Amino acid sequence: FKTYSKFTELTGCLLAGGEALDPQFAALATYPDVIIATPGRLLQLLNEVSSLSLRNVRVCVMDEADRLFEGGLAPEVEEIVRAMEPQGLRILS
Repeated sequence: FKTYSKFTELTGCLLAGGEALDPQFAALATYPDVIIATPGRLLQLLNEVSSLSLRNVRVCVMDEADRLFEGGLAPEVEEIVRAMEPQGLRILS
């Protein structure tokens, strides 16, 4: 992301399971334009801090989303999608 956005004003953050929570809370609290996340970690952060919002997110790239669909957890992905503005772009990888 940093390589492709270096000549823009876009901000972004990476949210992934297995990484420390505090830096990820801080990154999400800056209201980034782009979020690259595993769906489980993103939901965890949103559920733990109700004041966090995805309303300003322009693009949300959800890695490993296919595993959620295979496991019958599509409602969790849909919850993330509903938390974003309708015009926000969602990419499932």
